[in-house]
Amino acid sequence: MILKIYARFFTNDTDKSLKLLQVILSREPDYRFTMGDLEITGIGDICLVCGTDQALAPYRESKGPFIVDDLDATREELIRLGATITRNQFQAETGSVFFARHPDGTEVEYVQWKPDLVKRLISA
Repeated sequence: MILKIYARFFTNDTDKSLKLLQVILSREPDYRFTMGDLEITGIGDICLVCGTDQALAPYRESKGPFIVDDLDATREELIRLGATITRNQFQAETGSVFFARHPDGTEVEYVQWKPDLVKRLISA
């Protein structure tokens, strides 16, 4: 079900944060794109989310993203286990996404990546 879990880092300056991460992780970003007022960068096991404090506020308490192999099956299982969908499915640069609040109150972002990302970053 879960293919990969990212640690999410929030920042107001992507370039400043990314410069350090590239050195300590010895790698280049896996992806980088804009989603509304946010800039999203994946590098290693870190999902760097950049924006103003106001743009970041709705995401600061969420965990993840959890990359899954089947978003529909994941949603059904989460609901069966008592989770609540807090943000309905939408499309992002990397694939399909939704947010769910677990019964313990933890909010998690779930993503089903596009096949090319799975092939490049998971299957490789």
